[in-house]
This record gives sequence, structure tokens and C-alpha cells, in this order.
Amino acid sequence: MLLSFMAMRLDTQAAPPARLEPKDRPLCRRETETGSNITFRVCHTKADWALIDQRNGEGVSDYQREFSKGRGVSIEQTQPGGHKP
Repeated sequence: MLLSFMAMRLDTQAAPPARLEPKDRPLCRRETETGSNITFRVCHTKADWALIDQRNGEGVSDYQREFSKGRGVSIEQTQPGGHKP
């Protein structure tokens, strides 16, 4: 009786989860929102992080290019109504 119960228990145990391939494993980073001291965890796959980093780099490059042309944010644009202080 005890052996049949143990055999039944072994059959009902779930198999361990399959290991994810390295490209599918989530990679987590700690990030801080601008103006905050609180960090939070953000997880994506390696491919997702590569795409995010590429887009962030493109955004920085676009901003630097526009700023070097003299089209950066000026004081007039930051004041309400566009008036000079």
C-alpha cells in the first residue's frame, strides 16, 4: 500500500521547468526615473535590450545633431507664451 502511494505521488509531481536558452532568458537592469532616488527592476531579453539601447542611442544622436545646428531648446521655448524673461 505504501509503495503504491509513493509511486502515485512520484507520477503526479511536475517535471522541472525546461531551461531557457541564453537568448530567451530575461536580463534585468536596475533603473532610476529622472527626479527620483527610487530604483526599480526592468527585465527584457538580450535582443530586446539591444533594440532599446539602439533606439536610445539614435535619440541621443538626433538630439545632439539638432542642438549642434542651433535648433536645441532655447530659453524662449521654455517660457510660457514664448516671451523672453
